[in-house]
Amino acid sequence: MFSVWTAWRRCTLGFVQEDACLRVCEKIVLDAGEEEIVSFLDRFRAKVLPTATFRIAGGWVRDKLLNKSNKDIDIAIDTITGAECINLLKTYSEENGIEGVGGLFVARLNPEKSKNLETASLKLFGRSVDFVGLRKEKYTEHTRIPTVEEATPLEDALRRDITINALFYNINTGEVEDLIGKGLPDLRAERIRTTVPPMVTFMNDPLRILRVVRFGIRFGFQIDPEIKTAIQSVELRKAFLKKISRERVVAELEGMMSHSVRSTAKYITEYNLHTLLFPEYDAVTNEPMEDVSFAGRENAEILDRFLLLDERLCSREMLLGCLASIYGNSGCEEKCKGWIVHRLKFSLKDRKAMVKVFFHAESVFQLILEIEEKDLGEIGAMVCSLGDVWREGFYFSLLSRGNVSVQEGVERASHAVGVVERHGLGAAYSIKPVLNGNDIVQLLGLSEEKKKTVLGSIMRDLTLWTYRNIGGSAESAREYLLGKYRSDKEE
Repeated sequence: MFSVWTAWRRCTLGFVQEDACLRVCEKIVLDAGEEEIVSFLDRFRAKVLPTATFRIAGGWVRDKLLNKSNKDIDIAIDTITGAECINLLKTYSEENGIEGVGGLFVARLNPEKSKNLETASLKLFGRSVDFVGLRKEKYTEHTRIPTVEEATPLEDALRRDITINALFYNINTGEVEDLIGKGLPDLRAERIRTTVPPMVTFMNDPLRILRVVRFGIRFGFQIDPEIKTAIQSVELRKAFLKKISRERVVAELEGMMSHSVRSTAKYITEYNLHTLLFPEYDAVTNEPMEDVSFAGRENAEILDRFLLLDERLCSREMLLGCLASIYGNSGCEEKCKGWIVHRLKFSLKDRKAMVKVFFHAESVFQLILEIEEKDLGEIGAMVCSLGDVWREGFYFSLLSRGNVSVQEGVERASHAVGVVERHGLGAAYSIKPVLNGNDIVQLLGLSEEKKKTVLGSIMRDLTLWTYRNIGGSAESAREYLLGKYRSDKEE
């Protein structure tokens, strides 16, 4: 068993350089709420389960050592199950008149629904705390959901994804335990390593490929080169596509982007993750991608261009447009739209953004080329078509042109954005004409027949007039319509 002191000595004796240790706290300092929970659990253990050891596991320990807040407290116990523990805790609190303990919940074993682990939760002084027994996991070829067995603390640590997530805080002793001997050095060295060889942990659960990248992005840590090497394995990629659902893939991608869009693009490119994230469609062959090698790499060059952008332009909508473009081309627009809308499991808002940014790219590019000469109605209509992602659409239209340098593209797009904003069209997608359909019918005296045949086109014309005359009054709009459509007015 390793204490903080033992691991610190290993660190300074050559595992990592001492100056890399500055970000990590020497010991865990509990806040008032955590102190109340830990003190309660320690008193309970001493009286009811004197031979047991209570450990806080995983992310909470990592984040406390990084001086970050983490409200998720998971207690690993070694002599009873989580469900048995919370029932004893509830009884103990009632017998001793301790308030603030309640809200029991147990997730039972249910292999048919991929629930092979019983977990139990208990509300302690306003905070939900999970209790689970120490465990090791066994995987089969066809699923990432393991069967579990009771385990030692070391076995429990080794089954975790990366070393910095395999630390324990021993409530009995008040010490951090690095049972593998790598977690604290890696935390100090700002390094992401797997607890066991990467191929072993990834073949067990291929989703860990994306989890490892997400943690690297989240903390800005260096990912171990052995992980990158393992990810290139064709065997591993086949296992990934076989075992991992689209929903889980998108959830991990969302997590990556929430921390850094640029870093997400960097790792997608560097690790060839695009063939894992979006394998169904190959833009080159127009066929489903059944080969899990690096097909489509030439289409992913747009991500290299994306990485040249200023940080301020690296929005999630821009990246989504780039990802859509990897599998899209002018010859299969409808098929690709269907792929984006139906096969990906992004939110509806994100899917709409992908479609708008990617599929308007060519028309936006043509608009930008002659932006100074373009009619304001046409400019406003384009902004309206793109909606609130119109700026991203403008920049993407240039970014997607391989024959235009990134610098030139940014300059042209920035100029076009300035033109739009200068004319007050930045919110064109939310601007409503000052006259509605009933106003127009009354103004022009349209018959029921004419309402069916011309009202729609007149409304579109009025919308364009509105873009050309931002802030125009209803009276000015009436004058315009009467001047243009007076012949349609019924006598």
